[in-house]
Amino acid sequence: MQSAQPLWYPSPDQIKNSNMTKFMNFVNVKFDLNFLDYYNLYDWSIDRIEDFWVAIWEFSEIIYSKSYKTVLDDRKMPGSKWFQGAELNFAENLLKYRDDRIALIYNNEKNERISLSYRELYAQVAECAAGLKKLGVRKCDRVAALISNIPEAIIAMLATTSIGAVWSSTSPDFGLSGILDRFEQINPKVLFAVNGYTYNGTDFDCSEKIEGICSQIISLEKIVIIPKIQSTIENLIPVNSENAGIINCESSVIPANSGISFHSTIGDSCIRECVKTRNNNVSVIPAHAGIPFQYQSGDSCIRRNDNGEVTNDTEDMDSKSKFIFWNDFIDKNAVEIEFEQLPFDHPVYIMYSSGTTGVPKCIVHGAGGTLLQHFKELSLHTNLTRDDVITYFTTCGWMMWNWLVSSLNSGATIFLFDGSPSYPNINILWKTIEVEKITIFGTSPKFLSTCQKSGIKPGREFDLSSLKTILSTGSPLSSDEFQWVYSDVKTDIRLSSISGGTDIISCFMLGNPNLPVYSGEIQCRGLGMKVESYDENADGIIDVKGELVCTAPFISMPVYFWNDPENKLYFNSYFNVFTDVWCHGDFIKITDRGGVIVYGRSDATLNPGGVRIGSAEIYRVIESIEEINDSIVVGVNHDNDIRIVLFVVTKLDINLTNELIVKIKSKIRVMLTPRHVPYIIKAINQVPVTFNGKKVELAVTKILNGEQVKNLSAIANPESLAQFVDIISFPT
Repeated sequence: MQSAQPLWYPSPDQIKNSNMTKFMNFVNVKFDLNFLDYYNLYDWSIDRIEDFWVAIWEFSEIIYSKSYKTVLDDRKMPGSKWFQGAELNFAENLLKYRDDRIALIYNNEKNERISLSYRELYAQVAECAAGLKKLGVRKCDRVAALISNIPEAIIAMLATTSIGAVWSSTSPDFGLSGILDRFEQINPKVLFAVNGYTYNGTDFDCSEKIEGICSQIISLEKIVIIPKIQSTIENLIPVNSENAGIINCESSVIPANSGISFHSTIGDSCIRECVKTRNNNVSVIPAHAGIPFQYQSGDSCIRRNDNGEVTNDTEDMDSKSKFIFWNDFIDKNAVEIEFEQLPFDHPVYIMYSSGTTGVPKCIVHGAGGTLLQHFKELSLHTNLTRDDVITYFTTCGWMMWNWLVSSLNSGATIFLFDGSPSYPNINILWKTIEVEKITIFGTSPKFLSTCQKSGIKPGREFDLSSLKTILSTGSPLSSDEFQWVYSDVKTDIRLSSISGGTDIISCFMLGNPNLPVYSGEIQCRGLGMKVESYDENADGIIDVKGELVCTAPFISMPVYFWNDPENKLYFNSYFNVFTDVWCHGDFIKITDRGGVIVYGRSDATLNPGGVRIGSAEIYRVIESIEEINDSIVVGVNHDNDIRIVLFVVTKLDINLTNELIVKIKSKIRVMLTPRHVPYIIKAINQVPVTFNGKKVELAVTKILNGEQVKNLSAIANPESLAQFVDIISFPT
C-alpha cells in the first residue's frame, strides 16, 4: 500500500550538506547548468550519459595512470565499451587512504574483536600480494576463496586485484557440489579457504570440503588455509622449518603439561605440531591462541608423509603439498604494493547467478565500471563519508559483500560481522550498532520482519543515536516493515530499500539523501540508469506494473560471461525479450512521483486468468499475519490456467486450521483483490531459499508442474524441496 504522506523527509540542512547536492553543484558548474533538484539531475544523467559518467570520473577523484580516449564508443547493448584507453587499478583506488583512521572492524559470535587502520590494511595487503606473487599468480589468473566475512577476505581480494588477477569468492556454508559448480568453471590457480566457521554457536569443519576441492579442481596449485576453528585440516599441511622455535597460531598441538598460558588473538594462523620426545605426550589447545613457545632440547616437529603417517623427517615438504597456512604464505618483508595498471574493463570479479535452472552463470565484472558505479551508489545515493561506520550483514558469496568493500574508496570504516544475526538472540546486531556507533546499517526484509514478529523494540532498548540510515535489499520491503522501523527503531532515519542484482553488481533503484521516504517504495532510480517499466508491447508505462528494463547502456553491465566466447548465454540472459534493451527479470511499478515498487521476480509472477500478480504483493499481506512465520507462493498449471498455491510456515505450536486459512484468504481479499486469493493453502516446515536468503519460487513451481530442478546446489536447504512432491491435487 502506498502512503500519501512521507515517513521521513530530509531537513534543509541535510539536503544542503549531502554528497548528492555537492555533486549536483559540481555538475552545474562544470556544464553551466542550473539544476535545483534530483529529478532534473536524474533526467540529465540518462539523456547525457557520457557527460554524466565524465562528471563521476572527475568528482570521484579516481586514481589512474592513463586517461581515457573515448567515454562511450557506442550506445548499443550489449557490446558498449566505456572509457577506452584508460588504465587504472581497482585495489589502488580502494587503498588510496593510508592513514591511522580505522578501515575495518571485525567481530564474531565469540566476541573476538579486532580493528585495522588504513595504514595497517595497506601493510597486510602488501604482505599478501607478495605471497601471491611468490606462488606465481599473475595478471588474469583466477584466485578463488571459500571464506567467511573476515578481514582476510578483504585483504586477499585487494592483494589479488592489485596484481590484476581476478577474484571470486563464495561462502563456506555452501555444499561441495555447489562450490565445484562455481569454481570448476573458472580454473582458479590459488584458493583461500577457512578451515571452518562458527554459526549459531556451533563450529562447522570445512576440512572435507577443502580436500574435495583439492582433488576435483586440478588447476589449483596452492590452497591457503586460514584457521578459524580447531580442525583436522592441519594433518594435510607440512610445517615450515624456518619458523621453528616460535609458535604463533590459531589452532595448534603443543607439548602436554607445558604449563603455558595463552590469550586470544585473531589473525594469527600458523599451525604447528610439536612433541616432547621424552614422553611423546601431546595436548590440543583452543583455536585462536597466540602462544610464544620456545622449543627445548629434545623437541622435534611432527611431519606426516603422503600416507598421513607421522615421521620425524625434517625435509621441507611445502613443495609436496598444495596446502599452506596464511602465516606461512604471507611475505612479512613486503612493505609496498606494485599496482598493476590495467584497462578500464579488465576483469576484477567473477560472480555467480543463483538460479535453479542449470549450473550458475559465471558473470565477469570489470574494474572501472564496478569502481565508478559503487562510488556513485555509496557516496551519492547512500551519502557515505569518511565519518561513517557502515555495515551490511552479508556473506562473501553475495554481491553485497563486494558492494560493502567498495566503501574503502570513500575512506569510511567498514564493520564486518561473522556469525548468525540472531545468536545469542535477535538483539545482537542492534546492540552492535550501539557499541560500534554504526551509522549505516544494511540488512534484509527477512531480518526486519523477524525482529518485528519477535516483539523487540530496538529504539527503546538500545542507544541508536549514531544510526542515520538503514539499507534493505534481497527482496521487496513491505509497508509493514517500513512502519515498524519508524515506530520501533527510530523516527529520524532514512530507510532505503535498494534493488539490483549480482548481474550488475549494483542497483537499479536506490535511496536518496535528498528525497522523502514513502512506505513500501524505493526512493528513486539510480543516476545514469535509464530504468523503465515495459508492458508486453515494449511501451513504457508509469504507475502500472511491468517488466524492469534498462533502455540505455550502463557502466556496470557485465563485461562478459566466463566460457561464453560468442556471448550467446549473455545475450539470452538479458536481451532476448526486448530488442536492444536489458530485461532484468523483475516485476515493478514506477510511481508518478518517481519512486519504484518491486513486486518480485518476473519468473515468479502469477498469472491467474491472464492477470499479472507479483508474489511480493501476497508476501506483504502474509507477513503481517502474526500466526505465520514464513511463506512461499507459486502458480501451478491447471486447466489451461494458473492457480495460486500458498505454502506457509506457522509459528511454533500453531496449526494451519480451517479458521486460519479463512483468516489468510480474507485478509488477502480485503487488502488486495479476489484474484490474489490462493486456490489452495498448505502448511510446510520450511521455505526453500538460496544461500542469499531469496525464496526459490521457480524451483517449487517446477516440482508442482512435474518438471526437474536442475541446480540443487544453488539452494541452501535442498532437502526442503521433498515436501512439495505430491503435496497438492486439484478437484476435478
